[in-house]
Amino acid sequence: MSRPEIAATDARLVTGRAGRLSLAVLLASTALGVVSAHAVDGTWVGATTEWTDPTNWTSNPSVPDGTATFSNTGSATVDANGIVNISAIQFTAAPNAQAFTISNYDVFIVNGAGMANNSTNLQTFNVNAAMIFQNASSASGGTGAVNINVSGGSLTFQNTSTAGTATIVNSAVTQFFDSSSAGSAGITNNATIDFFDSATASAATIGNAATGALTFNNSASAGTSIITNNGILQFNN
Repeated sequence: MSRPEIAATDARLVTGRAGRLSLAVLLASTALGVVSAHAVDGTWVGATTEWTDPTNWTSNPSVPDGTATFSNTGSATVDANGIVNISAIQFTAAPNAQAFTISNYDVFIVNGAGMANNSTNLQTFNVNAAMIFQNASSASGGTGAVNINVSGGSLTFQNTSTAGTATIVNSAVTQFFDSSSAGSAGITNNATIDFFDSATASAATIGNAATGALTFNNSASAGTSIITNNGILQFNN
C-alpha cells in the first residue's frame, strides 16, 4: 500500500467538510507547518471561546504561534474555527490550570514541543476537522492526562511526532506517517487507524472495536504494543 498524501490523495483524511478543508490541509502541511523565527507566546484569558480571536490572548493583537499557555483564567471552553498553527501548548501546574475542553473545527497544527498538561485536571481536545502533529511534537508530554476525541475529520502524526501518554478515542481517521509513534498512549479505535512508512505503535495499548480497521503498512511496526482486536487487523507490505 503506497503512502497517501495528506492534502489530496487520501479522501479519508478529511471527512464531512472536504470542500473547505482539503485546500486548508494542503496549505497547513506545507507553509504553515514551519515554526516562525519570531514566534509569539500568549496566555489564554478568553472572555469568549474563540482561539483565533487575538483579544482572548495576552499576546493581543496577535494570536500565539509559539507557546500557548492555559492556567486558571478565561473560558474553560475553547473553540478553534480558523486555522491554528502552534509550537507548544502548556497547561500550568501553578496556578493549577482548570479543566479545558478545546474543540477544533478547522486545521489545527502542532509543530514544536507539543502539548504538556502539568495540572491535576484532565484536558480534552475534540477533533472535528484536522489535527496534525509535526516535527518532534507530543500529543501528551506532561504529568497530567490529555484526552483526544476524534469524532470527525482526522488526527495525523508526521515526522518523529508521538501520541505520548494521551488517551485517544478514534471514531474517524487517525494516521501515523514517517517515523512517528503511538508512544504509550491508550487508544480505542472505532473506525480507521493506519500506520505508514516506519511509524510504530510502540508501547501503546490499542483496543480495536468490531467497527475498527487497524493497518500496518510499508515498514510500520506494532512495536511492543498490546492490541486487543475485535475488528480488522492487517499487516501489509
